[in-house]
Amino acid sequence: MITPHESYRDSSFQGLRGQFSADAGSANRQAGHSAAVQHAQGSLLFWGGGSMRRTDDYDTPEGTVENSATELANARAGAGWFGDRAFASTGFATEEGRYGVPFGGEFHGPHGHDDHDDHAGDDHDDHGGEDHVGEDGHGDIDLDLRRRAGRFDFGLRNLANRAVEGVRFTANVIDWSHDEIEIADGVESLHTRFTNRATIVRAEVQQQPTARLSGRFGGWAQFRNFEAVGGEALAPETDQTAFTAFAYEEVDIGRFRLQFGGRVERNDYQTSERSEGHGHDGDHDDGDHDDSHAGELVAPDPRDRQFLGSSASVGAHADLGAGGAFVANFTSSHRAPAIEELYNFGPHAGTRSFDVGNPDLDAETTVGLDLSLRHRSERARANLNFYVYEIDNFIFGEHTEEFRDGLAVLDFHQGDSRFVGWDASGSVRLGNRAWTTLGVGRVDARLTANDEPLPRIPPLRATWSLDLPWRGFTVSPELEFAAAQDRVFHGETETDGYSVVNLRASYVWPLQHAAHVLTFTGYNLTNALYRNHTSFIKDLAPEMGRGFRVGYSVRFF
Repeated sequence: MITPHESYRDSSFQGLRGQFSADAGSANRQAGHSAAVQHAQGSLLFWGGGSMRRTDDYDTPEGTVENSATELANARAGAGWFGDRAFASTGFATEEGRYGVPFGGEFHGPHGHDDHDDHAGDDHDDHGGEDHVGEDGHGDIDLDLRRRAGRFDFGLRNLANRAVEGVRFTANVIDWSHDEIEIADGVESLHTRFTNRATIVRAEVQQQPTARLSGRFGGWAQFRNFEAVGGEALAPETDQTAFTAFAYEEVDIGRFRLQFGGRVERNDYQTSERSEGHGHDGDHDDGDHDDSHAGELVAPDPRDRQFLGSSASVGAHADLGAGGAFVANFTSSHRAPAIEELYNFGPHAGTRSFDVGNPDLDAETTVGLDLSLRHRSERARANLNFYVYEIDNFIFGEHTEEFRDGLAVLDFHQGDSRFVGWDASGSVRLGNRAWTTLGVGRVDARLTANDEPLPRIPPLRATWSLDLPWRGFTVSPELEFAAAQDRVFHGETETDGYSVVNLRASYVWPLQHAAHVLTFTGYNLTNALYRNHTSFIKDLAPEMGRGFRVGYSVRFF
């Protein structure tokens, strides 16, 4: 997605343009609409827009997943001035939403905690034939979120300087929070509030390109405050400061292009004492729950941490002629641990785990190689990609045999790992305008010490589609395939393979200054029962069942 002030710098226009759209769907009873408008007069640009969307609990072949409803509303507005050499713009966006947490009320809240034996060894077959997945008389948990963001850009471009073509400065201020709401007998109560406030600034210099060399360099900084207050304040209040310097260069040698990139990054975490809640007392006991190992849990030490690292890449692009290209990239990268990985301690409703962070984590370092073959012509398009990444100190969550608050304890560990994968896609033109497309991909990710698969790695997947246009109509049947995933981490359940049938259709009615578009989507038309291996709740809730979605949009210009 490209924001209005980004697109206007590349392709200016005069006058008014905008769009309106609305859609509705069946399997989750969704309904939504959106609108956007932009007006340009001379060098001035004004824009505004917003959207609203609601969904109900979604249906599956096993029944309805309780408390999976969502609602979201957002709005944005801004103005900018774009001259031949200078530009400046400012904008503001706001977003509010509410999301149910399926099965979140089963382990805490006014109804008390379940015994951990009720969840140990859960199998999705236990829910077969039920009309409501997750309906058990417990209270519910909702997440009520709010986000406010402001952005300011200014800079210079098209400079006649021999070394510098342009400079740009961007500042973003983000104020985000979400409340964890407990609902019992129709009564709502605030349980925990999470807030995240960040200021992000970026300065960039675009070099004056020559016949052989082009590039840019700059710096980036982030100042972030994270705070959680309430019964489940997972992490202590933390101030994060990050600084980065980066550069990118490209050398053009006829049919060959060489690309070089580098970044140096520093992250500092300054923490406070833990607030009251699960994270405050490692020996917490709710009084009515059998946690045989709860007393052994110790909250991570909220001590300050600093990380300094560098990343670099070297790439080559070779034009093979006749629409073909070969691309190779070698990378070495650095990633500092996240706040959640270092300091979390407490029940995490969304992942159904009791998180225990590790303040001793080191930064991840990755060495990787990507190879690609690409082809594009009037009658065919194809991509073949292969990659291998050696990641030292890879950070992952491991479910232990301990239980706390009815949840399996999730410890954060790290170990050396290897990711090896490939993906391929090809499209062939049939007749004058019809196309058929096939895509397939697979990744194998393992710990190198014992060759054990890492958690939640997706299986082999493939998609086949057919695009059949006729006048203003386009019909596109689609088949999605996934193999069984039996290469699993210890304690992780396997998932069966599946195939899903979808259908998309659209009609476009173009006019001189407008275009009307009608769309229809049918998804999971055979009502297949399947589960997403990367989902934390895959053993409890399958994916959405058969449904239909219709939409209308109009664009004017």
